[in-house]
Amino acid sequence: MRALEVVALSIVLALSGGGTKRQHVCPVELSFTNYPVSGATLQEVRAAMRAHGPRDESGDRRFATAEWRVHWSWKPAATGGIDPESVQLRCTATIRMPELAWPKVLDGLEEARWAEYRQRLLQHEMNHVRHAERLAPEIRGRIQAWARHAGSVSAERAQSIARGVVREMRALDRAYDRRTRHGRTEGL
Repeated sequence: MRALEVVALSIVLALSGGGTKRQHVCPVELSFTNYPVSGATLQEVRAAMRAHGPRDESGDRRFATAEWRVHWSWKPAATGGIDPESVQLRCTATIRMPELAWPKVLDGLEEARWAEYRQRLLQHEMNHVRHAERLAPEIRGRIQAWARHAGSVSAERAQSIARGVVREMRALDRAYDRRTRHGRTEGL
């Protein structure tokens, strides 16, 4: 397992209570993909990232991206609608990061600076994943609250609630990127 994946897995476990029965998060099934960058200096590597980085939801190139998804399901209630206690959530995310292509030509000091920069980049993308992890349980909570208030929940209402929470999560991601200027205030 790559060192980056070990670090990310450690972060996810720490945030999710280290495998405890904490139900206030949606543990994320995390995967990574890399895109190659090269250069003789960090400046050249950053230029390669600008030219070849993944595109975000707006179509703009970024140095890295975190794409998360929340999947939900439920069982039908005997009286019609859905059983709010059966709501199941599954969170997935893919982080796309730059990786130095071989042969690596950075000198020792620049390679160390690259490793530090890449770690900050991962931290920024993990913050996006945390939004999904922490807010996805709102789907279950709001569906259950609706059922307590209204007596039942239709599948259409449950879908509307779930999609509304996802819109809030995406808005939180956009606000985070505005506040950090896509990570620039975090050293990116």
